[in-house]
Amino acid sequence: MKHKRHEWFLDPSLVLYLPLHQLDGNTFMSKDEYGHQFAASGAAWTPRGRSFDGVDDQIAGPVLPFSTYSAMTILAWGLRTAGGRRFIVSAGYAPWQFQVGLAGTDRLSVELNIDGTYYHLVADTSAPLVSPSGEFRQMGFTHDLSTGRWVFYIDGRPYTTGTQPGMGYLGNNLVRIGAHVGLTSFWGGVLGEISIFNLALPPEEIQRNYIETNGRYR
Repeated sequence: MKHKRHEWFLDPSLVLYLPLHQLDGNTFMSKDEYGHQFAASGAAWTPRGRSFDGVDDQIAGPVLPFSTYSAMTILAWGLRTAGGRRFIVSAGYAPWQFQVGLAGTDRLSVELNIDGTYYHLVADTSAPLVSPSGEFRQMGFTHDLSTGRWVFYIDGRPYTTGTQPGMGYLGNNLVRIGAHVGLTSFWGGVLGEISIFNLALPPEEIQRNYIETNGRYR
């Protein structure tokens, strides 16, 4: 798949695209082919994205059928102003949660429910990856159930990879932006744009995405 930037929203594999720097108001629709409805609680609009206070700001969206997907990609531009465990996007305890911070650290991690078993995949176990330094970073994750291969990305480049095979994700929970689905671990900082694909994008597409979007955040 290779698209020009303005053609992305036409791709049916792009199941969610939220350019939060374009979407103001308390309710808005995603800019993908599906036009999902979202409602913001707090999370004030700014020209670079939505600002989250790290206390109770969050954005609630639709139920997406992750249990029908055989792969996924999550990409998010974010700036952190608060440490600890903070969620970028979650879909409940099943099938997955994409977060920064684990037990007070600043590491990317994803929690997946695959075939009824819960896995916690961590981008790095020895050194911080994303720090609340006031700088935007593009954070990414891909996973393909058929091969089991998962990859974390930072600023368009592979960072850590591993293998976790399975037959299917479980659950169709609603999406929350900037918080755990249980309304805990709120994001502190800004989220610029979030994309979710129902396939595992190859590294060249992740790099292409980074190159075509980083101008807004650098």
